[in-house]
Amino acid sequence: MVPRPPLQQEKNNAKSMPVPAQLQQLKIANQGPHPAQPAVQQQQQLTSGPAQKKDKTSVTTTSAGTGRAEPVRLLLSDQGICWTEDEVQKEDWVAGKGDQKKNAVFGQLPRFQDGDFVVYQSNTILRYLGRKHGLSGSNEQESTIIEMINDGVEDLRQKYYIFLFLQNEENKEKYLQDLNTQLGYFERILSKNSNGSKFLVGDKVSYADYNLLDTLQCHLDLAPTCLSSHLLLSGYVERILNRPKVDAYLKSDGRKRRPITPKHK
Repeated sequence: MVPRPPLQQEKNNAKSMPVPAQLQQLKIANQGPHPAQPAVQQQQQLTSGPAQKKDKTSVTTTSAGTGRAEPVRLLLSDQGICWTEDEVQKEDWVAGKGDQKKNAVFGQLPRFQDGDFVVYQSNTILRYLGRKHGLSGSNEQESTIIEMINDGVEDLRQKYYIFLFLQNEENKEKYLQDLNTQLGYFERILSKNSNGSKFLVGDKVSYADYNLLDTLQCHLDLAPTCLSSHLLLSGYVERILNRPKVDAYLKSDGRKRRPITPKHK
């Protein structure tokens, strides 16, 4: 029989053992306010960035457009965090097939799972990821300003959805006039931070930047020239879109098959 090594030697050996590389998987479930599109039920894995820690994940999403989870996808992609994304047909969600809708906290998506932790509501997910990955400001003042701006982005997004799905073309001219005023608020915010050459707040990207980027892309899809009189916002969008991991995500097959406004495609 081989003699058992002393306890201290066992501890030292354990400390010297190499730790295997592990992968963090984060899952998103997304249902925007977009109408259903014909699509077969499918499961898709989207990956971006280096391997992270391993987590158990299990989620389901609908197949209708980019929706409310798109800012989360932008954040995950830009931060190099791998995630998997499952999708089902929108009509199955609406019909309540399976237990997904019944188990949703407010009966809606997006749903985000990080290990054993599950959370709903798109802005709550963004704030959670912001705190976890250092994207919510460098101090209390910055964190508060980021929250305030993110609330302003949500106000603009709600106006966009009301126009897109309730008012539509007959009110487009008035909506775009009002939009110009709304965009001016964000132009002014940018101008107060390094003359608009960086991000919304401070020297580092925040979760509010990803939310604003997606909202601006929605409006550019609706009216491609809507930023023509807002030079700081135009430059801001271009800078973030040119970030390598954001660019790679936007060129991915997973992103390309999700239209921004399915109703008009």
